[in-house]
Amino acid sequence: MWRLQDLDAILFDCDGTLADTMPAHYRAWLEVTEPHGIAFDEDRFYSLGGRPTRDIVATLAAEAGLAIDVDHAAGVKERGFLAQLDSILPIDPVIDVVRRSRGRVPLAVVTAASSNYLINNALTFRFQRLQGLALLQGLLKFLLVASLPVLANVGLASAFYSLVARDTFWAQLAGILVVFVWNYAASSRFVWNTP
Repeated sequence: MWRLQDLDAILFDCDGTLADTMPAHYRAWLEVTEPHGIAFDEDRFYSLGGRPTRDIVATLAAEAGLAIDVDHAAGVKERGFLAQLDSILPIDPVIDVVRRSRGRVPLAVVTAASSNYLINNALTFRFQRLQGLALLQGLLKFLLVASLPVLANVGLASAFYSLVARDTFWAQLAGILVVFVWNYAASSRFVWNTP
């Protein structure tokens, strides 16, 4: 058992650690696999955890002997997941650790910003897709843009919880929405130069 006094800091992953996103990811994967008749149970889903979406699509297609448009399938999966954001709940035992640790030890949320950037470059902004040196420069800009709202997320969620509604779900959702809107708007303008 860990002891708080022995820790210098606690780092949390968001996807699947703070937020119970795995059921939403699984349902989104079913939107890709079922139309192609690919058997995809939860054991198989979890065995592929941590791999990039495009790699999973390519693996499943090869195993099934099917020709699947990897970019299209990855887009279906991403849109299927995003459509379920309102159903994602916090993982209460982890949130309890956050609450008990707040103010006693530094806390941080670690995100997969680099993979988000590559997904955005491949799908969301495919018509302004960055390549070569511009891809690396875009990543640096994206990391800067994505890091700015982290404090706003925590601050807004805390303020919402304290001042508006003492409900962690709505407080977290408010924080997530601010980051989502900021990241899309700021990265659209400053990374992919769209008006």
